[in-house]
Amino acid sequence: MKINLISRCVLAFTLIGATHVASANDAKPFVCGSAKITVSPARVRGGNQVLQDFLVNITQPNRAQTFKFSAENDFLLVRCEENQNDESLLLANHHCGGSGCAESNFSIIDPNSFKVLLSANARQKGNHSAAEGIIGKKIKPFTCGRFQEEYCYSVNFE
Repeated sequence: MKINLISRCVLAFTLIGATHVASANDAKPFVCGSAKITVSPARVRGGNQVLQDFLVNITQPNRAQTFKFSAENDFLLVRCEENQNDESLLLANHHCGGSGCAESNFSIIDPNSFKVLLSANARQKGNHSAAEGIIGKKIKPFTCGRFQEEYCYSVNFE
């Protein structure tokens, strides 16, 4: 009985701790290569009126660019990923939570040149293989900050 209770508590803590979904107040900048990355969560009113899409701002010392990710997909997970040549790339998994959605719908952006190497445009079938081909190695699953510096956002409903 005691072991069963302990197992349930450990499982509950693991499930709660495994998902860190950042809110607007939680959006802290992070560094990828020489760039500062800031993410603003998407905001939706009444289930269908988009107030703001997800915004990813990449700032270099002398320039900046903002990338928009549609609020149509519920989640945006981001982190800095080293490719096979040890170059920093911004990896974003922009996916939705429905049964018709793939778990991986990646965008890859070079934070130095602002070049989009892969767009998250495979909502239903995903693009995991294409992303791994660009990075040149296996992509580890997102853990939402549990084991490394990564940030997970969901649409904020108002």
